[in-house]
Amino acid sequence: MRQPFLFMDLGHGWQNMTGHQGPATALASFSIDWGTSQPTSQPDPSVLSFKLIDRSGELAGNSTRLAGAKVLIQLTRMPQWSDLTDPTDWQHQPDIMDWNGFHLAHRPDPTQPPDPTALTIFKGSMATGNSIEQSNQGTYKLSLHANGDLVRASRTTQQGPTSSDPALAGKHWTLSTKQRIDEVQQRLISLGCPPLSETTVTWLNHAAGDLAPYELSSWPDLSTVLHSLASASPDIPLFYETH
Repeated sequence: MRQPFLFMDLGHGWQNMTGHQGPATALASFSIDWGTSQPTSQPDPSVLSFKLIDRSGELAGNSTRLAGAKVLIQLTRMPQWSDLTDPTDWQHQPDIMDWNGFHLAHRPDPTQPPDPTALTIFKGSMATGNSIEQSNQGTYKLSLHANGDLVRASRTTQQGPTSSDPALAGKHWTLSTKQRIDEVQQRLISLGCPPLSETTVTWLNHAAGDLAPYELSSWPDLSTVLHSLASASPDIPLFYETH
């Protein structure tokens, strides 16, 4: 059966935080907010809200380890015949087992590291606004939040390139369409954001028209500059993360 796995990098590589056995943590629940309610508005970066059960108190007692920690959620890959290693003969399987539910016989190993062939449904870093609650049994419930990687683009308001042309004095992002696309791409990569795909770059170079520069008194965030590249297109394009 396919299952969501939560991984966190607390400074020593990815750790699987999903398991419900042993003294470590266990994933209790999670939700992801993403998308936009307006077709003409660029989606906000995805936000992950999740709860961990900390049996040992290791994380609860050293919550600074969570600051800026990387977070990854994957949906395990579809099981293959080679994964179904139960030696029990078919005739001795439970009566409820049938071909439609045969895939449920597979239980992914919660101790495994991230799988490059699995579907990644969230990738980002820990945010603020977290809380810790101790239960009567001595365990801890951590209510945590993480932002998708594109949040860096929405929080970056740097000056764009300028021109020596006197007609463009007092303005920035004075590049040609192709140059602006290339500059946005370079800045996304330097921030650690997912870069524009080759298909997107090719489409933008054909679809984006002449772009007006910004006044030096206006410093739009990089996400706004990205969305404005083709905001006038009748296709109403929106940009989002893929993994």
